[in-house]
Amino acid sequence: MNSELLAPAGSPAMLTAAIKAGADAVYFGVGPFHARSLPQTGKPSASFQSADLAGIISQAQQHGLKTYLTLNTLIEEAELDRALTTASAAVAAGISAILVQDLGLALLLHQQFPQLPLHASTQMGIFDPGTLPGLAQLGFSRVVLPRELSLEQIKSFTQAAAAFNIETEVFVQGALCVACSGACLLSFYRGGRSANRGACAQPCRLPYQLLDQAGRCYAPKQPYKLSASDLSLAAWLQQLQQAGVAAFKIEGRKRSPEYVALAVSAYRQILDQTQAPKDLEDQLLLAFNRGGHFTVSHLADSRDKAFLSGEPGSSGLYCGVVRAVEPAQGWLQIKAAADLAAHPLLLPEAGDTLAVRRQPGQWSVSAPVGKLSRGPEADIYQVKGFHPQKLKAIQPGDEVYRLNAVHYTAAMLNQPAAGVKLNLTLQQRQDQGQLAWSLTGSFQLPEQAAVTQTVSLSCAGQAFADVRPSEAWALADPVKVTRALTQLGQTSFTAGKVSLPPDCRIPLGLCKQLRRTLTEGLEARLKSGPGPVSRLALGEPLQGGPAAPQATPAPGFRYHPGRPRSEAVWPRLLLAYPGWRCSRSPADQAALGTTCLTQTDLAAQPAPVADLAAATVLLLPQSAAAWAGQTELAAMNLPLALSWAPLPAAAGTRQASGSAAALAASGTDPALKVRAYLNPRQALPAQSPDKLPVWGDRGLNILNQAALRAYYAKGYRLLTPAAEWPAADLLQTVQHLVREASWPDDLALILPLGRWERSMYMKHCPAGLRQKDCHLCHNKRFSLVDEAGQPFPLLCHPEAGCLTEVMSQAEPGSRQRQTWRQIAQLVPVVWRMDFLYETKAEQLTLLRQALASVWA
Repeated sequence: MNSELLAPAGSPAMLTAAIKAGADAVYFGVGPFHARSLPQTGKPSASFQSADLAGIISQAQQHGLKTYLTLNTLIEEAELDRALTTASAAVAAGISAILVQDLGLALLLHQQFPQLPLHASTQMGIFDPGTLPGLAQLGFSRVVLPRELSLEQIKSFTQAAAAFNIETEVFVQGALCVACSGACLLSFYRGGRSANRGACAQPCRLPYQLLDQAGRCYAPKQPYKLSASDLSLAAWLQQLQQAGVAAFKIEGRKRSPEYVALAVSAYRQILDQTQAPKDLEDQLLLAFNRGGHFTVSHLADSRDKAFLSGEPGSSGLYCGVVRAVEPAQGWLQIKAAADLAAHPLLLPEAGDTLAVRRQPGQWSVSAPVGKLSRGPEADIYQVKGFHPQKLKAIQPGDEVYRLNAVHYTAAMLNQPAAGVKLNLTLQQRQDQGQLAWSLTGSFQLPEQAAVTQTVSLSCAGQAFADVRPSEAWALADPVKVTRALTQLGQTSFTAGKVSLPPDCRIPLGLCKQLRRTLTEGLEARLKSGPGPVSRLALGEPLQGGPAAPQATPAPGFRYHPGRPRSEAVWPRLLLAYPGWRCSRSPADQAALGTTCLTQTDLAAQPAPVADLAAATVLLLPQSAAAWAGQTELAAMNLPLALSWAPLPAAAGTRQASGSAAALAASGTDPALKVRAYLNPRQALPAQSPDKLPVWGDRGLNILNQAALRAYYAKGYRLLTPAAEWPAADLLQTVQHLVREASWPDDLALILPLGRWERSMYMKHCPAGLRQKDCHLCHNKRFSLVDEAGQPFPLLCHPEAGCLTEVMSQAEPGSRQRQTWRQIAQLVPVVWRMDFLYETKAEQLTLLRQALASVWA
């Protein structure tokens, strides 16, 4: 299987570097709608703008590379038309596929361009193969798998995807978010910059204190508890190929051309089997790494401590240790970390920058190398370039790192680009006693029609006419003929498949003449551009030039009076409790009835709390419900909605409905009722395996009416808008749909009353710090505290593979609550109140205050 090597292109220089290094495809963004656009900072959004789109695609295609446009952010209602216009221009220019996160945008793209391949961004968080039928219906041809999956999970997912003609793509190199893909709102809740909107401030790279409920500090010498090491799966490529993965993706659109050259060329050599992964590890470390190492923790399904990087910046390549220092003479003697003959990159060159470090994160100095000389031993060398004052601070034993390789990377960047693959076919025939030959050349650029041209020559009229009769000519050496035909030199082509006749009798001089004539003609056609394959099937916008797309919902999302609702009665209030109680040992667990509000507690309160007692649903994690047992749950006298494990595949098992189905079907107390499941992640079906309805949580990332419509079409009837959807904009959308009689009568919204929100899911525990069976969460509660003193409580889930949630305090303001009231007057609304560690009395106080603020 020939897996595709996919390179980042964040600037013209990076695009050129990817082409020269041997990438098969590039991915890039233009304008504000991609995950590296930073649209909320006020700075230029990207090196590429919409006006560059056609040129990017043309340059890549002329070197045989496919092109993927990243429209992989959540799109606000007012932005949909602009996003669709960008997509339309990309389709017209011959884009190979478009990468999407927003399900609403995906729906609109599929309606306008039914044959356009869509790729599901890793930000969609597609952990479960149960999403595949719906993705196939929307035109998705590839899923970029979350980085958190193990090799076995990747293999299983890829096999399931093949049944729907969907490929899988895997990140193999680059930055690794500590948060599970598409499941992070930490940047948004800390400062309003949403990772889902391309503006992540990378709060995971900052230092944090870890405190328990008594204020005790844990692991103070490891402040970067969320800063993950970079990923490198170079040694796993063969296994991933055997698993059926179609594309290997290198992360790094915000990095440099030098990074692209080093990373892409390394993976090209590994895929072509010209170098072993171990031989290229130094090159990959030199390209970029955090902490001086890489991690394969998720793929290997291990808890190696290399998962955390320590310092968040690039560490460079570890070269060795300081052996001696001579400040007066200005030199530094270094003992190499390994044999320099086997590891030539450990030896820097003049112009490269070296860093000398002691105790990572505590002390370092750096300087460019001025002069270098070899020492008396093979692994010893001396460098000059450090200021004498810096040299005085350096001590023997300090570690030395090479931060760049100026000449090495310059040679890569200055090499000629690989040409377009040219397939050649030589034919031979008799023409009035003379031999005649024709040479046919063909090439095909991505998303363009194949180009074919034939040139012919015979002996008649040639300098070869006086040679002995053609039938007496000796058979030509096929190796020499092939070499003569494929000496493409400074042309734009590189040799592909060559076919020769079985009794070839051609002088080598004629081979060269045929080749020159053919390539001259093909060069002209290549530069003129053969034009895109007809894409009229992609939709009307391409007929007569790109038309202005319309983001208005198509028929099907309409008001239907009298339609039976999927819910007999809407709940009016959800009381949500976290999973921390199920993280504690049974001996330490308090009964749910003493910690969660019951119908008796609610009915005893004044209005409006008491008015909602009979219409309240208790929202619990499945593990909590399974642990509590039927009798205790029935005694609370409230119907249940059970939350699925937030990242089922990351936990190693779906855990979708087994315990809940048992509770619902075999409960001894008739008062016990499981009403529904809450789906915390994106694009899963709206009905569980045991036929109970599924409600949509924040993780569905619904930011526009097209996304509402997409999930409604999937069968969802209770949906939560994305945290990034401003209350005023949501109200405007609801008002428009109601005014146009387009709000379905069986669709309701879940709106939060406060006070806690889940800001991050991660397959990593900052408390346990990769220790197996640490059990810290069984008797302690932890919070991460940032440099400003803001706490972020942790919810640990050892029963789900040590999955951890990071909570943020995000209580709605008065203006937002007023907007909620207006929305509730227009469409059905279910209020949701999330609790954490509050007592029953505190819960009731918070609930009364919150309901009073939104109650009309």
